[in-house]
Amino acid sequence: MGRAVHRLCAEGVGKPMTTEVETPLVSIDDVRRWKPDPAPYREALRRASVRPDEAVLVAAHAWDVHAALRLGLGAVWVARLERAWPLPGVPPAARASDLPEAVPLVAAGPGASR
Repeated sequence: MGRAVHRLCAEGVGKPMTTEVETPLVSIDDVRRWKPDPAPYREALRRASVRPDEAVLVAAHAWDVHAALRLGLGAVWVARLERAWPLPGVPPAARASDLPEAVPLVAAGPGASR
């Protein structure tokens, strides 16, 4: 988790930030695949040294959330651009209207956002 997101999470859950976490940058140029292909997500997990069940993706685009859930990641859909779930099937359980509202959903852990 990047410094800004870490600070946002720390402030959102009322805990002081005690560490800085470096976030590996992952570009589709690294894997030559575009989302919702699983390759960018797998590369991000590899670089962060986490399993899918330990990760939560926060995204404003339904395809990103859909792809993350298919890989077993937790996901929070920030419905600021697409107000209604635009894809077939059931929308994700974790939905927020903005990033501050997403913070407690992320803090609840990956299992709470599947």
